[in-house]
Amino acid sequence: ACGNLGLEAAGANKILAPIMDRFDIGIELEPTVDDWVVWARAHQIQPRIVSFLLAEPGKLYTADPPPSQKFASPRSWARLDRLMKRQGFGIDIAPGVVGPDAGAAIQNMWPLLSRPLEELLEMDCATAADEVILASALTQWDPTERILRRVLQLHPEPQLLYCRTVFRRMKWKEIEHFLEKVPAIESVLENLIDVIGEEDNGG
Repeated sequence: ACGNLGLEAAGANKILAPIMDRFDIGIELEPTVDDWVVWARAHQIQPRIVSFLLAEPGKLYTADPPPSQKFASPRSWARLDRLMKRQGFGIDIAPGVVGPDAGAAIQNMWPLLSRPLEELLEMDCATAADEVILASALTQWDPTERILRRVLQLHPEPQLLYCRTVFRRMKWKEIEHFLEKVPAIESVLENLIDVIGEEDNGG
């Protein structure tokens, strides 16, 4: 059996303790941006929405949504993509689909995410947050030697974000090709492997 927790404002009914005790195991699942990105790419969610959520993972879902108001969730982000593609709406509908907070945030970032690749590669990053946004925006394209060299100019966190997102959708032979072209990217991949290992071990 599966369902929503009572605190998720889903109108859930309480499960009596003796009934709960009959289940062999109980697991609580929490949506993560990494998982959602894999799903989104498989379902052709437009890259700009994916890039936004990579830069703002806290906007993926609203943990305690207010009553009678739209809010962010994996489902509502997919709905935003569908409405923009099939109905021809612009990003101005975002607050009415994913809630006012997340909607305003993606509206503000949308012009930057819509820049051509050449402009992004020349973008000056004044803050660490700018670097995260740039790394997220660059994931819209398949990696090239020039993109990777720009990524290597960023700090470790945006480097890891970019590589974690891009290389997970590539085959190992493709990754080897870029290691030959841009050997310095190997150190980023080694750091990424260490980070993933720590996460798998609960650290």
